[in-house]
Amino acid sequence: NKIMLSNIKVLGHRTQSVDCVMPNSGLSRLVAVEADSLNSIEVTWRYEGDTESKIASTFIDTKPSKLLIVSTSSGEQTIINRRNFTSGCSGSYGMSAMVALKNDMSLSPWGDAYTNGAYPQIPQEDNHTVITLTGGTDCFSAIRQDGSIFSWGESHYGGVLPTELTARTDIEDVHYYADGIVLAKNVPHLVLWPGNISLPPDYIANMDNIIDVRINGNDGCVLTSDGKVHAWGNSFISSIPLDIAQLSDIVSIHVNDAACVALRATGELVGWGYEACGGVIPDSVKSLTDIEKIICGNESFCVLRASGAVISWGTATDGGFTPENILARSDISDVIYTSGVNQPPFSMNSAFVAICNDGSLCAWGGLQEVVNVPVVTDVISLSSCLSNCCALKKDGSVISWGQEIDQTPVDELLHNVCAVYAGSKSFIALREDNTIVVWGDPREGGDMTAIPADIQGNVSYYYS
Repeated sequence: NKIMLSNIKVLGHRTQSVDCVMPNSGLSRLVAVEADSLNSIEVTWRYEGDTESKIASTFIDTKPSKLLIVSTSSGEQTIINRRNFTSGCSGSYGMSAMVALKNDMSLSPWGDAYTNGAYPQIPQEDNHTVITLTGGTDCFSAIRQDGSIFSWGESHYGGVLPTELTARTDIEDVHYYADGIVLAKNVPHLVLWPGNISLPPDYIANMDNIIDVRINGNDGCVLTSDGKVHAWGNSFISSIPLDIAQLSDIVSIHVNDAACVALRATGELVGWGYEACGGVIPDSVKSLTDIEKIICGNESFCVLRASGAVISWGTATDGGFTPENILARSDISDVIYTSGVNQPPFSMNSAFVAICNDGSLCAWGGLQEVVNVPVVTDVISLSSCLSNCCALKKDGSVISWGQEIDQTPVDELLHNVCAVYAGSKSFIALREDNTIVVWGDPREGGDMTAIPADIQGNVSYYYS
């Protein structure tokens, strides 16, 4: 039984991943609308267990493993469920897989990689009380309510936990990018495995005030509660410029393949790393103090300003060049990144896609199939998989476009949708009646006939 405010709907998916290894990287935006008129309405947003709240019609989801309480000034409230779905990326197995977090807090996977036996089965003794699910390259990790963690999949990328982690019950967060890394309450606060990149030095791993960590396949970076950043590794991010290392007002860090940017409490942005990937911040961005959202590409960055303007920089074909017609806009409400395929020696062909205030779309970058956005209005949320994008409209319908994506076989099912999650090359729509609709590459979980029977009706957008 779903719980919903009497005349209010919440739309949009919980944040899937903020790691560059996932094509759908970036923090998600949730929107509250009146159920009848579909007009945006102000509500109070608060994570379960938190004392801080925000009154607004939209909300950026920074803690997707927590239940999200939404309430009105008259006292009505509903609870939005935790992140329900994720996928892994294709690597050694050649195909990704999808995993659902069901209402009973157990996991259920599907996709050809499971059907053909490439992935090991989820250990039955581990599959319970899950609150956080994260996908990497051919592997997954799940954190349970008691702070314990289990993983499965390709050992080379982090699918087999080191013994030092299997008995711990203090795990707070997990990220993947060629390796896995956890943030824990106790010493060592960081544990990285299996070691494809260099391990964090003890002085960093033992810091007791780390509030965020990012890895990118070569380097790692942490943010501490005193507003400072620290890094390690063997590439462009590991050496933080002295003037940035001395700052004590950093509030967030954002890492791509070879660069890092950090947002200060002043609203200003600082950065370092490989210049071609955005490590040198343009003067037009340095002067800004009204940045509301930072979106990472693989070789680029984009910022959304409070004024509704956007600026991107980095590799042009990765979206790092902002066309004049986009720079001139002041009506953009949200931006996501859609990753393409890197085919050396050529750069990434990817795109940034934006929602405008009227619900229309605009885009830029080198991935032309995505840059050529459909003519549409009333879009409220965007999701992206590899080389494809999907827009959720206020009325609960969806439209997807890009490279070889075809939703026509499931068109008649795509109504009353609350959220659209992304696989590697497919999409998952979660509907109000707790059923899901999938489309895209059938080998990558986009086959309606291959959905496990225990998923339909057992995954909810609204928590009950």
